[in-house]
Amino acid sequence: MLLKFSSDVKTPVQFASRYLYHREPGKVVVDLFYNTFCSTSDIEAQRVKEVAGEFGELVVLRSHEIDDAGVRERFSLPRGIFVNGKEIFWGYEAPREGIREAILKELDLL
Repeated sequence: MLLKFSSDVKTPVQFASRYLYHREPGKVVVDLFYNTFCSTSDIEAQRVKEVAGEFGELVVLRSHEIDDAGVRERFSLPRGIFVNGKEIFWGYEAPREGIREAILKELDLL
């Protein structure tokens, strides 16, 4: 089947992120967006929380459960990990070492 559209049709965008990074002076900020109903997202969230906890007061973790409609609408993100506003991504659950390296890199910049 072939469906023709007029030339002015635009490709729909499911999510247009409304995430904004908010700096914490002297600290690394990790913004975590995850879905508690998705096992891989939940596993990833636990890893992020564990690794962020290793750094104590140097890291601020902001955890956002996107299965909450209000959170999903506010940020318009399906899932994500941001370290000082920079998204980190592997295409699979974030590895502990990758999360740790991203945080250490930002700590070096403080």
